[in-house]
Amino acid sequence: MNEPIEHRYSLTDHCCRHCLGRVLVRYDTFICSVCEVESRGSPSGICACGMTSAKGDGLPAALRSAYRCGINPAPSVINPARIVVLYGGQVAQPLGGP
Repeated sequence: MNEPIEHRYSLTDHCCRHCLGRVLVRYDTFICSVCEVESRGSPSGICACGMTSAKGDGLPAALRSAYRCGINPAPSVINPARIVVLYGGQVAQPLGGP
């Protein structure tokens, strides 16, 4: 890597709403480190913050959009990711989980 440091991407405290990969930033461009989806100006176009439930499950809008990116409160062998999607202060349950 011979690029000047200002031309490199930096880590953010966000994860991608499409694949849960880590979101990177360079200047005003945010990009997923895994699926490479991009957003300009802010990570909100691709990160899980404010993500809503597709069905709504009869929940009020305030609860449907309670997802946010944050530091993993309980890293483990099963979920070692530093940044995860949180819901109501708890780690989101994996598919097929209780």
